[in-house]
Amino acid sequence: MLKRWKSASLRSQLVAMIMALLIVALTVTGAVTLTLLHSYLQGQVDDKLNAAVDSARKQRSFTQLQAPRLHSHRLFADALHPRGTAVHIRRRP
Repeated sequence: MLKRWKSASLRSQLVAMIMALLIVALTVTGAVTLTLLHSYLQGQVDDKLNAAVDSARKQRSFTQLQAPRLHSHRLFADALHPRGTAVHIRRRP
């Protein structure tokens, strides 16, 4: 393999190296973008869940129901309104 690499023209070697670097750079960029987007969207869900809970608390028009906990990245709900909105929320320790 090394013999074949050395026998290739300088242009071919440069094109191969640039393509390899481009693939690495695009892979890293994609991974970072995916991580940041996931974190941003998780924050959006948390904000909407907080808003729904605050709205339900202000209206005081909900009943405590036993339901499975809704897990979020930072928050979880303990009870649900009959319509399915969260009514009791606490921050995870």
